[in-house]
Amino acid sequence: MRRLVAALARRDDGADALRAVDLDQLQIENEQLLARVEQRNAELLSLKLTTGRSVQACLGVLACSSSPASMVGVSGCGPLQAWCASFPLPPDTG
Repeated sequence: MRRLVAALARRDDGADALRAVDLDQLQIENEQLLARVEQRNAELLSLKLTTGRSVQACLGVLACSSSPASMVGVSGCGPLQAWCASFPLPPDTG
């Protein structure tokens, strides 16, 4: 009986050590995954900003094609204005 109790005590001590190792491994894995999530979030933010700039440029082109005179005097629209001027305006069928 004493042998069984001693064997169970050793077994429990070994299990606690194993649990501690497993917990440490899980913590390391969690930190690595959190770092990947942060990296992906940064990439997503960058893509969102790029998309926003692209949409703004497209809206500027639409405004330019409907009224090139409206782009005069707007800062930063020089290249956009020159690009828009390279396209003929649709004929006025009104």
